[in-house]
Amino acid sequence: MKRLILALAIITVAFSGCTEKAPSSEVIKTSLNHSAANLSAYSFTISDNQTESIRDLVKNNITNSYNTTSRLDDTKVTASIDLRGRKAGANVSTSTTIKGPTGSPIVANSEQSEYNIGNITYVFQNGNWTELKAPESADAIWARGSFDLMKSRAASINRTQSEVIGSESVDGKDCYKLRLILDNQTYLGTEYNLLVRAMFPFVPEANKTDLLKSSKNDNLVWIEKDNNLLKKYQHTMSMQMAPNTTGIVDDKGSIHKLNQTMKLFEVTLTSDSTETYTDYNKPVVIIVPKGALNATLIVPSTIQAAVASG
Repeated sequence: MKRLILALAIITVAFSGCTEKAPSSEVIKTSLNHSAANLSAYSFTISDNQTESIRDLVKNNITNSYNTTSRLDDTKVTASIDLRGRKAGANVSTSTTIKGPTGSPIVANSEQSEYNIGNITYVFQNGNWTELKAPESADAIWARGSFDLMKSRAASINRTQSEVIGSESVDGKDCYKLRLILDNQTYLGTEYNLLVRAMFPFVPEANKTDLLKSSKNDNLVWIEKDNNLLKKYQHTMSMQMAPNTTGIVDDKGSIHKLNQTMKLFEVTLTSDSTETYTDYNKPVVIIVPKGALNATLIVPSTIQAAVASG
C-alpha cells in the first residue's frame, strides 16, 4: 500500500511539472510588433480617470482651516479603425468635477467625435462640425500610422524593458501578462512634469529622492496567446508630496523667485487609465454623419490666410 501511495505521489509531481513555460518578454514583444503591423482592423475603448487635490499648508485667516481644492477628470473613448480602408472613428466623453473649499462642486460635461477618412478629418466639438484637410496624401498619413493606436502602443512596449509576471484571462481570452519597467529618467521626468502642472503658477522644487519616495507607477500589458495581439494596457500612478515652493510664474511666462523657499501646498495626484482592444481583423463600418459632410472645409492655406489677415 505504501509503495502504491509513493508511486502516485511521484506521478503527481511529474505531471505538475509539465506546465506551459511562457516565452521570454522579448519574444512576446517581438511577436506583438509583427502582429500589430499586419492588422487590417480593430476596435478599442479607453477609460481614463485623473484626480488632483491641492491642500494649503498655510491656514486660511477667515476659516482658520487648511483649504483643499480638488479636480476629477473622467474620460471615456470608444473607437474603431479600418486600416485597409483608411478610416477611423472615435467618440469621446469627458466629465470634469472641480470642488473648492466652499460652495457646491462645479461639474462640466463634454462630448466630441472625430472621423479620419483618408487625409480628411471631421471633428464635432461644442455643437459644430469642422472639416480639416491635411496637405499630405492619405498614403503618407496612414503609412506613418498616425491613427493606429495599436501599432504605436506596440512600438512603445517594444522599446521598454519588461518582465513576464504570469498568465491571465481577459474577456475570456488567455493572455500573457507583462509589467513594463520604466527607466528612472523617464519616470522621474514624467512625475515632475505632473507636479509642475498641478502647482502652476507656483514652481516646485523636488529632487530624485523626493519623487521616488512619494510616488508609485505601474504599467501592465496583456497580450493574447493565440494571436500575439495587445488585449489590454493599464497605467496607474499615485503621488503625494509637499514640495518646497521656489518661485511663481507671471502672466508673461517669467519666473520670479521667492525670498525663501517654503512648503505652501500638499499635492495628491492619482491616475488610472485602461485601454482594451477587440474585434481584430473584423469588418468595421465607419460612416461619417451627414452634418459633418456639410461642414466648412479648412486647409492649411486657409488657416495661413486667416492668420495673415488677422
